[in-house]
Amino acid sequence: MEYVALSRSEHEPESQPALKIRPIAFGDADSYRSILERTSEEDRYCRFFHVVNHFDLSDIRRFVEPRLDTIGLIAEEDGVPYGVAHAFFLSDHSAEIAIVVAGDVRRHGVGHALLERLLGELRSRQFTEVIAMALSVNSSFAHLAASVGMTPSGPLDGMTTWTLSVPVEA
Repeated sequence: MEYVALSRSEHEPESQPALKIRPIAFGDADSYRSILERTSEEDRYCRFFHVVNHFDLSDIRRFVEPRLDTIGLIAEEDGVPYGVAHAFFLSDHSAEIAIVVAGDVRRHGVGHALLERLLGELRSRQFTEVIAMALSVNSSFAHLAASVGMTPSGPLDGMTTWTLSVPVEA
């Protein structure tokens, strides 16, 4: 399990617990729903590419159940879920990533911590290419992707494809 210090404003005490990132599990359905409920309609559209206003348990289960072709991570602090990241395997060496962070904790390093941990997991499994599809207007993801060295191509039909060549761990 990884613990990461969260970015804090000057008004927040330093003694708060660290962000914990761990594999997502089937029992995290309520936590995943909580994250989605704390995002805006626009945030959910940026993540899912369509309007999501109903959080049906069968839809949520797809993102929390263990799968051989997916890595799922959840970030939480003191039991409060903050965000999730997934890598969906496209081939033996390529994966597509997706991240969503609750609106009340955005711009505090949660997405970056999740992405760094997800990239580490992919490196350890010998993945060499990571891609992400994002709406071209999604400046939050553009900033996050660029911060880890992902490069954009497009836009095409309002979508930007972000790619990263991942060096394999020896």
